[in-house]
Amino acid sequence: MAIPSQVQQFLSVAVPVVVNVVLFWVLSGCFVFAGGKWDFIVAPLRPKSLVAKAKGACGWLSAVLKIKEDEVYEAGGLDAVLAVRRTLMRLEIVLMWCLIAIPVAMVYALNIKGGSTESGFERITYNNANIQTKNDGTKRNGDSLARVWVTVFALYVMPLVAYPIIEKYDDDAVRDIAQEAKKARVQDYAIIIAGIEEESRKENILKQFFEAALGKNSVARVVLFKDYSQVNPVIKEEDEALEDKEDDKAGGHAKKQLMGALLGALGGARERFVAFKNAMKAAKRADLAYNEYEKLSDEAKAKKEKGMVKMPGGKTPKEARGNAYEILEKKRNALIRAADADEQISTSVAVIIFNSLAKATSAATAPLGLERQWRVAPAPEPRDLVFPTLEKSLVDHDLIASKASVGERLKVAIFILWSLILTGLAIVAAFVLNIAEKQLSGGLKTIIILLSGMMPALIASIMMSLVVTIQRAINGAFRGSIDCWCESNLQYITTIDYVRFLTVIGVFVSLLGSSLFDAILDAGPDPFKIFKLMAIGVPGKAYYFSMLILVKMAGFINNVTRFVPYVVYRILSKILTKTEFERSLMKKPLNINFPADIGWEHFAFLVAALYTSIAPYAPYFSAIYLGLFFYCSRLNLAAISRTPFATRGKFWRLAIVQTYDAMALGYYLVLGVLLFSNALPHFAASLPLILIHAFVRGKSTYRYHHLNIHGKASGCNPLLEASAVDNDLPQDLVPSVILPAINQDKLYEPPTTLPALDDDQRRSFLPGPDRTNDSTDLEQIQYLIDAWESRYNDPSKLPQLAIESKSASEVKSDLA
Repeated sequence: MAIPSQVQQFLSVAVPVVVNVVLFWVLSGCFVFAGGKWDFIVAPLRPKSLVAKAKGACGWLSAVLKIKEDEVYEAGGLDAVLAVRRTLMRLEIVLMWCLIAIPVAMVYALNIKGGSTESGFERITYNNANIQTKNDGTKRNGDSLARVWVTVFALYVMPLVAYPIIEKYDDDAVRDIAQEAKKARVQDYAIIIAGIEEESRKENILKQFFEAALGKNSVARVVLFKDYSQVNPVIKEEDEALEDKEDDKAGGHAKKQLMGALLGALGGARERFVAFKNAMKAAKRADLAYNEYEKLSDEAKAKKEKGMVKMPGGKTPKEARGNAYEILEKKRNALIRAADADEQISTSVAVIIFNSLAKATSAATAPLGLERQWRVAPAPEPRDLVFPTLEKSLVDHDLIASKASVGERLKVAIFILWSLILTGLAIVAAFVLNIAEKQLSGGLKTIIILLSGMMPALIASIMMSLVVTIQRAINGAFRGSIDCWCESNLQYITTIDYVRFLTVIGVFVSLLGSSLFDAILDAGPDPFKIFKLMAIGVPGKAYYFSMLILVKMAGFINNVTRFVPYVVYRILSKILTKTEFERSLMKKPLNINFPADIGWEHFAFLVAALYTSIAPYAPYFSAIYLGLFFYCSRLNLAAISRTPFATRGKFWRLAIVQTYDAMALGYYLVLGVLLFSNALPHFAASLPLILIHAFVRGKSTYRYHHLNIHGKASGCNPLLEASAVDNDLPQDLVPSVILPAINQDKLYEPPTTLPALDDDQRRSFLPGPDRTNDSTDLEQIQYLIDAWESRYNDPSKLPQLAIESKSASEVKSDLA
């Protein structure tokens, strides 16, 4: 018996995916999982974990299955824990739907009264139950709609099992968020202000403003943000004077040579810091080349020098080393001149640090007055801030709104362009399949069918994955002055955009576009059949989305098995890196990309919500995806990727809202199928589901606004609990703990600023002529610079207050 074309298309994707996953796992077991030899590749975030020390493919798999929630919390905090729980919540729901799908599929597959003409996946879809309608949209005499009642049954039972699971996870998350909020952190004492007018950009003015409202001595410190991408005119004049001096001293092409030596160093302090690091790297490489040269025989040295001199701009190793040190000194001086300038270019942003947690909460949530148009928010951790974006924050609200509007129009353009591409892919696949079934035969027909399944799914997956990067760039460029000035907000907004894209364009536009194309082909001269034929075509598209799910599944599994990073490291460490420090940079963990992970997880859940009642095989593929993603995500957050912020579970509300939205879209799609396929009694019987869903969704919204601190207190410690902390803390805690970090560690200043003038770290990695000699350990200095620049990445190194606020009930008990 011939394999149905839909099944052939599906296998053209499923078989390569399974082979790919197994192959990479086995290869990693042979080369990567070597008992700790490659621990910085297997688990770069926690190279001492059991996963990093696992040996062999089976040993690694065993270690992955044993990862606990505590390990995830230790590595990524509450945000990482709730990300794993989000996947687990959806997995539990989809597994329950898989149980519901069993009787639904059995009823659909029954062959009664007139028989079934469907084959392959269509045999267990809604189309095989609604046998009153043929594939061409005409009526079948004598057939009934009795089996369609199983669709209505599934529609009612699906939320019946899903709502309690959602409420359980939501209650647990709200409780854990409240518990996390009890921990008084350094950033909880601070707010961040953007949009400050030029005349107000002074410490004393900002301090007086808040102390007038919140009391004398309520402000501990004001940190004014400077624009480290620009240099004030005085420093520019000094640079030009030095340039002229070098030109007069050397003559000829000295100016051109100097500009080459200072490439990247004549910008702002940030660019000069980077240029200084690059000069350090070049000097260290020159050291290595010189040391290798010194080991050669006299004859080999002469031959090498002769070859180098003949090259354009060639120098002997000794001369090259001296030149590298000269450039390093120039870039060091250029950095110091910019970093230590008395007057940096001011920006419209400042951080206000208060002595009281309650006053910080009040300042973050209370209106500032009609005359002030400042944008105020609770200050995040320093590692969360996108400093270059903050420094360019605008003041003019009309300009901000106009810029944001341009960004939104760009997103709409992306939606339209990608909708045309993805719809075109779906139509081409359907067209090619139609031709192959009707006009081809034999081996050529099989090959065409396989390619028409594999290629569109692969191309669509790649195209949809590109969008998240584009959306992030647009948000950063056009919404920076509104809310995308910190990494958590940037990922939060991008997640909303990407989920919306995958829902509207990735699913519905592709679904309706291909269904409309099929309907137009089959409608003939009667255009009124189009809507009916579109409804009939919807269940048959489930296998296409299942193929997309499998393609993405291979991607995230390949990421955690670490064979590709292993190969990349082995190649690049041989070709591009020269020193151990350069190799150490390749061992650092990358930041987690929540928008992409959440987007595709939502895609898999949405497919299950749409198709469980009309194509009951689809939720099984969603369950496979979510099950594997749960373990891979837990491993990724616990040992591989770094969570670059701590928002106390801000993303959780998105998980709840998007889960409810996916279920609602599932209802509306099935209602449309029932309506346009003439199952009117079944359509009418299903309408109460809309009211039921609205009621449950309303309860969730109420819980968010009254129990979740992100809903009722803008993410701050509630005022009553914050006051209790203030009462329990010594009055000099903030000055004694936070202010030294501001003075010495430049807290809330960009990572690329220099340490304080009296800090020992400063001299340790700014070698000058008196210390840059044959015995200078440049590589050790590189490590020191990197440690300073990465000082915000480990939140445990921030000043710790070692205090937990009381709950509201505890505070009320104390007051009583």
